[in-house]
Amino acid sequence: MDLFESNLGTRRGREKYRLREGFKSMPLSIRKLGFDDLETLALLAREDADFDVPGRGEALEPLGEEAARRYLQNPSLIHWVAEEEGRVVGHMNGYILPLRAGGVVEFLLYEIGVRNSHRGRGVGKALVRIMLDWMRDNNIQVTWVIADNPGAFEFYRKCGFGKVEGTLTQMEVRS
Repeated sequence: MDLFESNLGTRRGREKYRLREGFKSMPLSIRKLGFDDLETLALLAREDADFDVPGRGEALEPLGEEAARRYLQNPSLIHWVAEEEGRVVGHMNGYILPLRAGGVVEFLLYEIGVRNSHRGRGVGKALVRIMLDWMRDNNIQVTWVIADNPGAFEFYRKCGFGKVEGTLTQMEVRS
């Protein structure tokens, strides 16, 4: 299977998980965004603040239709959504990074967000489990992430990520 075609689906398809909520379990479904998920992508932008660290995020302007289609058709992009009873309660996206030497393929976990009302119920961990399954299915050797707050750092640590000492100096340039 071509690595860049594999982001259209996995052999597992839609995964089902159970969320923790007190003593009850709630069904959770996780799927990859497809080429026609324009409204879901727009919803994630409009409701961005609810998926971010409290007090940090804000509603974002959704992409126009052409830009949204380019985003969803990007062969390097993988974007999962977690849904409970048809409502998006979490999402995670990242990019496939084939390296120029050594035959290694990495995955940059770019963003993960869980609605404030669903934090601590296993949504984020279920998304990471889907990513790890997908990595094994697609021979992705390494995933890396930049944790930008103490809560994120602790979450990733609990999911099995380890800190790589001395590897990050974040810099940017804008045009």
